[in-house]
Amino acid sequence: MSKIALFGAAGAIGQSIAHALAAQGRPYRVVGRSEASLRKSFGADPLAEVVTWNPDAPESVRAAAEGIDTIVYLVGVQNRLLVLTRWTFSYFTRGRGARVIHRS
Repeated sequence: MSKIALFGAAGAIGQSIAHALAAQGRPYRVVGRSEASLRKSFGADPLAEVVTWNPDAPESVRAAAEGIDTIVYLVGVQNRLLVLTRWTFSYFTRGRGARVIHRS
């Protein structure tokens, strides 16, 4: 079974996806900046693995994505962070078969 991570999971869409994964009995990782917020939203779910990250730090991005097959990127960020975060994901996934399946 592939490992799935939801980056920016604390929002409504992330919680909806997490609920669908849990309903299927699939373990998943939730990734966000605030451990308290993630624990409040997902702490009661034994299928959820809570991981924090700093999107400004490439090593933090790589650590949060370690061992993950599928990343669902739900982060709503402003201009500077958007460029940096896209760069770090591109850097991390280069040559690893990753592809963007939807961007809005």
